Amino acid sequence: FSYFFLFVRVRTALRSKANQASAAETMVQRGKVLAIAGAKGGVGTTTLAVNLAAKLVEVGKTAIVGELQPGAATSAVQLGLTPRRGESKLWNSEGFRITERTVEEHLLSHPSGVRILLGPPNMPSHQRLDGNDAGELIQALSSLAQFTILDVGSGEGPWQQELLRRAESILLVLEMDPCSLSAAQRRLASWAEIDIQPGAVTAVVNNRIHLPSPPTGLGAIRSDLECDIVGVIPADPEGCVAAVHQSVPLVQMRPDSVTAGALAALANRVGMNSLAPVHAGL
Repeated sequence: FSYFFLFVRVRTALRSKANQASAAETMVQRGKVLAIAGAKGGVGTTTLAVNLAAKLVEVGKTAIVGELQPGAATSAVQLGLTPRRGESKLWNSEGFRITERTVEEHLLSHPSGVRILLGPPNMPSHQRLDGNDAGELIQALSSLAQFTILDVGSGEGPWQQELLRRAESILLVLEMDPCSLSAAQRRLASWAEIDIQPGAVTAVVNNRIHLPSPPTGLGAIRSDLECDIVGVIPADPEGCVAAVHQSVPLVQMRPDSVTAGALAALANRVGMNSLAPVHAGL
C-alpha cells in the first residue's frame, strides 16, 4: 500500500516537473520595442526605421518595422514590396483580434530579412483603434522579433500616443533648422502631459539635404531640447533615391558611405541597448 502511494507521489512530482519545463519552453521571449517619432512630417522616420532594422538583421538579429501612420506605405515603396490583398483586415474587421498569429499573417518580407507591418490604411480605421489595440500590437510584434521598430511619424492621435507610452525607448527625429527644433520642443511638451518620461526620449538629427552652414547647431539643439543626441545622420539624397530605385536599404546599397556608417553606428547602439549621446560635450 505504501509503495502505491510512493509511486503516485513520484509520478505526480515527475509530471509537475515536466509541465514546468514545458511551460518554460513555451514562454515567449519578448523583444525590444523602439519607437521613432518625427518632430514634424517629412523628417525621414521611415527611412531611418528601415535602415536601422536592415542593419540589425545584418548582424544576426531579427527585426520588424511597424509603419503605423494611417494611410502610409512608404516602407513598402522603399523596399519594392506590394501590400497583400486584404491588408486592412487586421485594422478594419469588427471582432478581428490583434494577436501574434494575425499580425504575422500580415507581415511583408524583404530579401534583406527585414519584415514590415503596414498600419491602418485610412483615417477612419485609425480612429477606431485604442489603447488596448496598441498593447496587443506591441505584445504580438515583440514576440515575433528581437527588435520591433515602430514608425509613428509625426501623428499625435490617441493611438499613436499610446504606442509611444508603451515603447521602451523613443527616438525623436528632427532636422537642423529652427522650425524642426520648435516642433520637437512642442512634441516633448505634449509627451510630458501623457507621462512619457524624459529619460525614455533621445534625439536623432537627420540631415536630408546638404547644408554648408546649418542654421541651428547641435549644441543649441541639445540645450533647447534638454535631450541627448544619440545620432547625427549626414545627408545623402542621391543615395536615398538610388536605394529606392533598387528596392534595398541604403545601408546595404552603399555600406561604405558616411551616411551608412552613421546609421550603422546608431543601429549598433540600439542593438547594444545603449543609446548613449554621441555629442556629450556639446
